[in-house]
Amino acid sequence: MIAIYLSPIYLLLNLYILRWAYLWMGTCHSILRTLGFRLIFAVIYVLLSTSLLTGFLIKNPKSLHRMLKITGNYFLGIFLYTLVIILLADFGRILLKYVFHASWIHSRTAFTVAGAICALLILL
Repeated sequence: MIAIYLSPIYLLLNLYILRWAYLWMGTCHSILRTLGFRLIFAVIYVLLSTSLLTGFLIKNPKSLHRMLKITGNYFLGIFLYTLVIILLADFGRILLKYVFHASWIHSRTAFTVAGAICALLILL
């Protein structure tokens, strides 16, 4: 029952990750900024991220329930690591921008390198 109450927070955190993924991928190549790619990426991400919630709600057929729970559990593990890394990167960005007033923080190259480091840390 608590999963139902926590689902809005979970969905907002997924939107936060999706936003940063769009921004980081968009700096890498122009194809990744197209509407078609963003729609395909969003549909796949939404299907994976909601598999945890739908796994709790759908009980029949058993094979679908099991597939959704397994997919949701794998996604939850990846999601938690991704969330921690992106929150730390965002905190570092805010710290560099407003406390240390780093002038290079606004460059596209710094943003792309930060995204690549975050992706590398998530994959490890």
